[in-house]
Amino acid sequence: DALSKLVRLEQDLGGELAKLEAANLAEVAKEPARRDRHAERAIHDRVREVRDELRQVRNRLSVEFPKYVELQKPQAVSLAQVRSLLNGDEALIVIDIAGEDEGADYVWAISRERSNWQRMDTEPGQIARLIAELRNGLDLQARGRKPIEPNNSYELFRLMLAPVEDVLADNKHLLFVLNGAVSSLPPQILVTALPSGNTELRDAAWLARKYSISILPTVSSLKLLREQGRQMKALKPFRGYGDPVFDPVRESNIRMPPRGFGSLFRGGRADLALLRENLPRLPGTAKELQTVARKLAVPDSEIILRGAASEAAVKQDDLSDYSIVYFATHGLVAGEVEQVAKGTAEPALALTIPSEATDIDDGLLTVSEIVQLRLNADWVVLSACNTAAAGKPGANPLSGLARAFFYAGARSLLVSHWVVDDESTAELMGRTFTYAAEHTDSHQAEALQHAMLSLIDDPDHPHWSDPIYWAPFVIVGESFH
Repeated sequence: DALSKLVRLEQDLGGELAKLEAANLAEVAKEPARRDRHAERAIHDRVREVRDELRQVRNRLSVEFPKYVELQKPQAVSLAQVRSLLNGDEALIVIDIAGEDEGADYVWAISRERSNWQRMDTEPGQIARLIAELRNGLDLQARGRKPIEPNNSYELFRLMLAPVEDVLADNKHLLFVLNGAVSSLPPQILVTALPSGNTELRDAAWLARKYSISILPTVSSLKLLREQGRQMKALKPFRGYGDPVFDPVRESNIRMPPRGFGSLFRGGRADLALLRENLPRLPGTAKELQTVARKLAVPDSEIILRGAASEAAVKQDDLSDYSIVYFATHGLVAGEVEQVAKGTAEPALALTIPSEATDIDDGLLTVSEIVQLRLNADWVVLSACNTAAAGKPGANPLSGLARAFFYAGARSLLVSHWVVDDESTAELMGRTFTYAAEHTDSHQAEALQHAMLSLIDDPDHPHWSDPIYWAPFVIVGESFH
């Protein structure tokens, strides 16, 4: 509660400061005869007061909640520290793709024995254009969709990873920190060898064939995850929330979520009417949860659906009992980097929208509420989130949610990058968790890798060799199972 109040106060003060600065600009832009000097002085005085209050709040956060501050404002980690945190078969890769007018693109690769960094041989915007082309082939709802071209995936590999391939060669597990446009593409769909003219999707040299893969929000999160230590294992295997009710009166399966979710907020608060109007139902998520639960021999009582899948239910559950906590719903994060940074819209998970908002339930489980959960989860699954659906690839939309769940006690997130297919997703999740349960000393990323390859090579479903079916999920964070 104390952290929540400080975070909310920081957000409110930030919002007030933005409004004051806008008001000041409006005043000074007026003709001299029309300017109100008294109003200007009042604005200047209040700006000083708000900035002073913000400094005090941020100082309190640093002193009283240092772990939260570390997650929100990561510190630099030395090369020696990174090497000491890596296992012998791991490499850390940092890819930084410049935005418009930001300069060059860079890649770093670090293992226990080697390190290398290179400026990429790219033109401004080249990586973003290639990724946008690939993303067009990863949209199930696109009319006339064509599968992605392995040649385009290889070109991205050639530009981004081939320059540091010497560091990757003897490793099995890659940990990626992805900044800029590349954060909207799961690394497993890069192709490591130039395809021949008639290469089938099943036969392409996907990065997933050679490596298990994890994503880290920041380099410093590796330090946080590796040093936080193991907790006692949760006693219960699975808890799932899905198919929430957004609009019980006009519920529709065909409305599409907007590309930008910032429009669903008013002054930093959720607008319930706009949420009801714009969020489509996700009926396939109920079947997905039930299929995964059956594979794990979990009773239906552990699946919370429809009206019961509310923000209040999540907050009132004792989630520290569960090894897997599964949210099959919309993630409201994509494309809203600017608004989130200004404190006007927090990343959130959409749950059943109440008839009236209360302090405990307004239908959105936001980052500042997620950090108050008490988790002991090896896996938090965010399915159907479509978290990378920004209109144009930009800064990493996952990092806010990931950092919040890490703070709450999760050791990894399993997150979808695009709208998923119900049947293949249920199989992918079931096979991932089954492998993890049968190989308790394995890496979580290894379990996902095994499941992805099993879908690519599934003889009963040859169409699953298309990455749209096997590649939507990434592990954010990492730990041994």
